[in-house]
Amino acid sequence: MELQIDTEKLVSRLADVLRQREERLLSKLVTGIIEELGPTSDRRSAVDQHGDIEVKGIQLHALYSVSFVADRWNVSADNVRKKSEEDLPRSDWKGGEIRYRGIDILRYEGVDVEKHMSESPARLETELATELPESRQSNRRPSRSDEESGNGRPYNSKLPALSDEDSSPD
Repeated sequence: MELQIDTEKLVSRLADVLRQREERLLSKLVTGIIEELGPTSDRRSAVDQHGDIEVKGIQLHALYSVSFVADRWNVSADNVRKKSEEDLPRSDWKGGEIRYRGIDILRYEGVDVEKHMSESPARLETELATELPESRQSNRRPSRSDEESGNGRPYNSKLPALSDEDSSPD
C-alpha cells in the first residue's frame, strides 16, 4: 500500500496556515501595545502629525491586515479574504500577507470618504482654535454694528461627536 501525497497542495496549505497564524500574532501584538498605551481618542484628530486623514478610527492611506478588518467587522479572517477584488481591493505591497488601504475599507463600509475629506480642514481649524491659549485668542466682543449687520460669528450648531461610537452611522 503506497501513500500518495500532493506535495504542492500540502506546501500551499501550510503557507496559508502560517500566513494566517502570522496575521493573528501580529494583530494580538498590536492590540496589546494599544491597550498598554491606553485610549487614544483624546489624542486623535481629523489630521494626524503626518497629515494623514483619519475617519472612524481608520487612516485613509494606511494599510490594514486581514485580521484587523475581521476584528473591525466581527467576522472571520476567511470571510474577509473571500471578498472579491471589486468589492474590497487589495493593496499591492512587498509584505507576505494581504493588506487593504483604509480608504477602501471605509468605502466598502459605505462611508462617504470624500465628504469627510472636505470636512477635515474645517474640523482641524476648529480644533486648533479651541486649543490656543486664551491670551492668543481675541477677547473683542462684537460691536453693535457687527451684530446688527450680521457680521458677528454665528453659533455653529454642528458639534463634533465625542467619540467614534457616538457618531451617527453613515
